[in-house]
Amino acid sequence: MKFNLANTAIGMLILSIISGLAVNLIDRYYFAPKETPVGAPANASKQPPPSETEPRAGETPVVSPKPSLPADSSQYYLERGHLYYDREDFSQAIRHYNFALAANPNSVEAYLNLGDAYLRLKNYGAAIGHYQRALALNPNHAEATINLGHAYFRARDYAGAIAYYKRAVELSPNSAEAYLGLGRAHVNREEFEAAITDLQVALELAPEDARIHRVLALAYFNREKYEEAARHYERVCALGTEEPGAFCDLGEAYWLAGKWHEAVAAYRECARREPENQTAQERIRQGESLLMQ
Repeated sequence: MKFNLANTAIGMLILSIISGLAVNLIDRYYFAPKETPVGAPANASKQPPPSETEPRAGETPVVSPKPSLPADSSQYYLERGHLYYDREDFSQAIRHYNFALAANPNSVEAYLNLGDAYLRLKNYGAAIGHYQRALALNPNHAEATINLGHAYFRARDYAGAIAYYKRAVELSPNSAEAYLGLGRAHVNREEFEAAITDLQVALELAPEDARIHRVLALAYFNREKYEEAARHYERVCALGTEEPGAFCDLGEAYWLAGKWHEAVAAYRECARREPENQTAQERIRQGESLLMQ
């Protein structure tokens, strides 16, 4: 998987500069003079883009035949695609991943990365189609299986998501990500006990993952086990991940557990972070009134 390298304006500027330098370095590596025995041919970057019919959400993508490219240029196009992906220029990333696929039609990595890019564009039908093609080439590819589960989850096909997350667990028994996916899908199906079971396994594998604590807290909250929910919301807040609304959720869990002091303290922190949150302001007023009685 690929990760964004910056979340701030300055970070994005630095990323853009670094990415531009990286593109030039890749060009030099692959398009070196003939005496350098590496890389793609010097005219590879002039190949026309592959013709592709963009699918609508829910449809399997239909890709028309692509121009024939030299096989040794596949890695070049993959790396260029990664650079565009990291810049969040997913259209250009898709274009280059398709070039890589034209160079090597059996590239599992190209199909996987196409799926990732379409997933970021919220084109879930296209993402599913490309992940399925990756799995057709390698049925035991754990990352493609997990990502296919993510695509079905985003498309709100929770039964489909669960099926692929379970397959991912078979392929990679120590994957906290697969168990987290199962837990999320079960929560969305209101299968809270099943969610708790899977999320507890995920937590054993990744005890400091705030996402797992957050979903586990939600499962306990919906089972009206408010103190357990509060315990996990506390971990989310303590991990310092700036999860949106975590202190407000913590305050509500304490509130419903009847722990007014803790609830007011959590809501005060929520109000400090979210001054426009009217629920937090109201809970603070109600809590202070109760504590004065």
